[in-house]
Amino acid sequence: MFGQRIIARSIEATRIADQHGNQWQYHSRSDRHSKIACWVVLFDVLQRCSLLRRHVAEGKVAFGINHQMIDFRTDKRKDLDLVICEPLENEPDDLPGRWRSFEELAGEYRVLLDERERAILAALPRFEHRPVGDVLVALEAKAAMTAHVRAAPRLFDELTSAYTCMNGSSQHAVAVGLVMINASEDFVSSDRNKKGFDPAHPVLTTERQPNGAQVILDRVKKLRVRSHTTEHGYDAVGVYPIAMRNDGGGVSLPEIPGFPARGENWHYETMITRIASLYDGRFATR
Repeated sequence: MFGQRIIARSIEATRIADQHGNQWQYHSRSDRHSKIACWVVLFDVLQRCSLLRRHVAEGKVAFGINHQMIDFRTDKRKDLDLVICEPLENEPDDLPGRWRSFEELAGEYRVLLDERERAILAALPRFEHRPVGDVLVALEAKAAMTAHVRAAPRLFDELTSAYTCMNGSSQHAVAVGLVMINASEDFVSSDRNKKGFDPAHPVLTTERQPNGAQVILDRVKKLRVRSHTTEHGYDAVGVYPIAMRNDGGGVSLPEIPGFPARGENWHYETMITRIASLYDGRFATR
């Protein structure tokens, strides 16, 4: 799978301008990182799941971005980062080129692909961003970049709220959570470096690592997961570490003792495999 390498490569090249003219690879009030991550998850799942590719080619499924799902038990609402869905019925279809494609979004989100990845993308069937009907897969992507001990409870609450809404809105939908954890000891926060920011002398946020990253991982592992659609929880959860200072430098994928290894629960590739398997099992008759 290509996912984590594409994410690291794309975030490394990202430049998000703030109101003071500063340029950031990650900004706390931008969703660029989650858009890149969601695009990459879809890219990997499309390669792993032949049924999904067939449904895409037949026009049976589309995808939605920042789609609001409603928990019908409580009437709570939440915008989910990405959904795979059946297109909404009775939408006008007489405007050629109206809908953006998955391939076009790669350019819009500035997802950086190498030659092999571009060839794979070009060979995929056209996948369109359309108004959402029945949701088949729902994904919430989060990032923990700094101040991990303080951020962990809120991150857990947001991820719990997401799966509660997914389950309450569409019981059969594959509920997915993805968490990016920064394992860098130093971080240049956009919140602490604003007007008058000097890249040569930034205000650094420091954190003991890998202790901070482990705090987030331990909290994510407490999320409820389910083995059947009658239960509540996520169907698949992935966690992956990166290392970045947010100073325009490199973004790497460190190997951290205690983090999930390939083939283990919570690993990114295990999450992709589980999404594909559950899609095959739940939607084969569609």
